[in-house]
Amino acid sequence: DASAVLPADSTLTNGAKIFSATLKTAASQTITATDTGASSITGTTSAIVVSPAAATSLTLTIPATTTAGVSVNIGLKAMDAYGNTATGFSGTVHFSSSDSAATLPADTTLNSGQGTFPVTMKTSNSQAITATAPSVTNGTGTILVNPGAATHLVLSAPASMQAGAQISVTVTALDGYNNTATGYSGTVHFTSTDG
Repeated sequence: DASAVLPADSTLTNGAKIFSATLKTAASQTITATDTGASSITGTTSAIVVSPAAATSLTLTIPATTTAGVSVNIGLKAMDAYGNTATGFSGTVHFSSSDSAATLPADTTLNSGQGTFPVTMKTSNSQAITATAPSVTNGTGTILVNPGAATHLVLSAPASMQAGAQISVTVTALDGYNNTATGYSGTVHFTSTDG
C-alpha cells in the first residue's frame, strides 16, 4: 500500500515490539519488516483485507463535449477520504445542472458505490452538472455543449418604418433547442408579402 502510514525505523526490545500502521488503499495488502543492517532478516504479514472507509465525497466523470439534444453517459462514484470507491454508500443522489433545460437522471442510489447515468444537455455553452447527497461533498463537473444542426430560421426587423427607407433584417439559424447553429452554412432566399 503506497499510501500506508508506517512506523519509523526502530529497535526491538527483547526481540519484540508492537508498532502502529495505517493502511489506506482498499485491497489485499501486506506489511513487511526488514532489518536495516541485514536485509536477509525479514518478515511479511499475512494478507490484510482493507475495506473502504465511509463515503466523504462524490466524483463525477463527464465527457468533455456533447451536442445539444444528444444523450451521453456520465459516471458517478462515492469516494472515501483515501480515494477508494465507498462500496457501502447507500445515500440518495440528486442531480442538477446549470442547464435548466437538461434532461437529468431521477434521484437514485448507487450500486456498490458507483453508477453510470444518461444525461441530455440542451443549452449550448459550458454547463455544469452536480451530484449531491446527504453527508458527503458534492460532485461537480463541466461539459461543453455545442449547438445542434439548424432546424429553423428566426428573423428580426424593426416593428415600423417609412415606405422607401432601408432597414436591417437579422437572420439567425437555430437548432431544435433555440441555440444559434454556428455551423450552419446554407444559402437563404428572401420573399415578402410586399410584392
